Amino acid sequence: TAQGRAAADALQGGDAVDDEFEVTAAGGVILNGQAFTGIDSLSGLGGADDFALNGDFAGAIAGDAGDDDFELGAGVTAANVQGGADSDEVIAKGGATAFTLTGGDTGTALNGSETVSFSGIETVTGSAEGDSFAINASYAGVLDGGEGGDTFTVGLNGALSGAGVTLTGGLDAGGDDVDTLSVAGKDADLTVSLTDSGATGFAGTAATVFTGTGGGFAAIDRIEGSADTLQGRTDASSVWTQTAYSVGTDKLEFTGITTAQGRAAADALQGGDAVDDEFE
Repeated sequence: TAQGRAAADALQGGDAVDDEFEVTAAGGVILNGQAFTGIDSLSGLGGADDFALNGDFAGAIAGDAGDDDFELGAGVTAANVQGGADSDEVIAKGGATAFTLTGGDTGTALNGSETVSFSGIETVTGSAEGDSFAINASYAGVLDGGEGGDTFTVGLNGALSGAGVTLTGGLDAGGDDVDTLSVAGKDADLTVSLTDSGATGFAGTAATVFTGTGGGFAAIDRIEGSADTLQGRTDASSVWTQTAYSVGTDKLEFTGITTAQGRAAADALQGGDAVDDEFE
């Protein structure tokens, strides 16, 4: 064990080396198998580094150059996770996590009552359980729900207009659980257009939200709107009801949709089974 005893002891990985850092539950740090105590900041320098945060860490954790991963354990606190250059990723490893996106590459991750703050992150990946993603500001990276039933909320509580919040990299809810995209909290009405579907859910876009070459959403099973428009696929026959849209066995549930638009050659509208419907 190596012990830092000064007011500000920094632990650095090798330049252009793929290092493995672990912050332990006991408050120590392990770098490539070597144990350290009394460390105040971590720096990966170069290389594709991996930071496993299994304990609280008050100082800066900097990936620096290279594609770095920051794995968040259950109930850990870290005030300053910095991705740095290249393509960096925050990954929830400790169960259901509440992410809040606050800027182009910044945000927080809440697990239990503890929070990790991050910046310089190009991909945010959820856990194997149900995670939530509050998109409260425009985010330039990619959101990946992972497994579990995840919820992605644009403009939480109407804090921002739909036209003001953009996702350049898009989102992929992942997995085959029920994943939800909510645009009900934004101020401006949106048009959500479906482009594809499969066993994991539906893909599509909303032009004023999903921008850039990687824009759009995938693997969504439920859309929550508020006076919004939902457009069906143009390349597949479908069946609409008051609360769902289906292409074969692929089914999307929706709420808060004022206008539903069929765009394929054969779109059918069905009433409820054993319900006295009124068509006009």
